[in-house]
Amino acid sequence: MKIYRFVEKLKHYCKAKNLHGTHSPFVYDFVAQILNAPSKKLTVLSMTPSTARNSLSTQKLAITECVIAHYAIRTVHFDQLDTEHTEESKGASLWLFSSVNKVILPIKEEDVIIVAHIHASKKQQEQWKLLVQKNPVRLSIEIFDMGFLFFRKDFIVQQHFLLRPKIWGVRN
Repeated sequence: MKIYRFVEKLKHYCKAKNLHGTHSPFVYDFVAQILNAPSKKLTVLSMTPSTARNSLSTQKLAITECVIAHYAIRTVHFDQLDTEHTEESKGASLWLFSSVNKVILPIKEEDVIIVAHIHASKKQQEQWKLLVQKNPVRLSIEIFDMGFLFFRKDFIVQQHFLLRPKIWGVRN
């Protein structure tokens, strides 16, 4: 399994783009403001359920915190979809899933899904590839161990980006 992950990470690193390799203003902003942003401190996610914290590295928690701040996320959900709460909530929600097979697509277009461990196994990787092709997904961003899904209708064409964080050397 370790050889598989090493080979997959090497392939991702060779294909992935950095800040200046993206031609989408949204994705450029995502890289500059989220992936390359210096992490200040973990606040919101320090109060999350221990299962969510234990499944994410410090780097992933920091990136998730940046997503929450940058997109003015009002509600954070972990590994479950509460459809009653989703319909009533105002503003963007963040859905954080510890595995691809737990993902259920949200209802609102301003929601963001973050999926951890998308390359944990060949099966997870295949499920991720199928997930990003589903209809409501308009933009997907992959940084090897994490995937981000966006549903905004102003993304006219469905797009998928492989990105390389500035701090690649930090354990994912």
